[in-house]
Amino acid sequence: MINKGQGVYVSCWVSVDQVSIGGDLSDLSVTEPELPQITSVKVIAPSQPANDTEYVQTIVCDAGLTNTTLHFTGQISADGPIKNVGYIWKTDAPAQFQPGRASVKAWDAPAEINVDVPVPSQAGTYSLSLRTTFPAEVLGELRFTLKCK
Repeated sequence: MINKGQGVYVSCWVSVDQVSIGGDLSDLSVTEPELPQITSVKVIAPSQPANDTEYVQTIVCDAGLTNTTLHFTGQISADGPIKNVGYIWKTDAPAQFQPGRASVKAWDAPAEINVDVPVPSQAGTYSLSLRTTFPAEVLGELRFTLKCK
C-alpha cells in the first residue's frame, strides 16, 4: 500500500524480477496480479472507421455463378498482454472457418486477424462475427451488404 495522504491508500504491485530485495520482508504482503481481460472485439472492413457495424460494397454481379472475396480484419483488445487467445469467425455467407489462436501483446497493441470471406457474386446482406473462446467469450460483429454495379 502506498499512503497518498489524508488516510487514502492505494494498492500497487511490482514484479519480483524488477527489484532488488534486501532486509526484513516478513511484513510485506505478497499477492498475485490480476490477469488481463479481453476488453473488446471488433470486425473492421477495409477503409472504414473501426466503430462502424455496417459495411456496403459494390461488386460486379453474375447471379452468384462465381464468388467475390471480401477482406476483413478482426481486432481483439485487452487491458494487458494475453497469449493464446482462442477465437472463431462465423458468417451467414456460405463460408466456414477453423478456430484460431492469437496473442494480444499489450493494452495498446490489439491482436489483428485478417480473414477472407468468399460470397456469391450477387446482391445480398450478410453478417460476420469474431468471437473469442478463451480466456473469455467476447463478440464483435459487422453486417455487410453487397450491391451490384
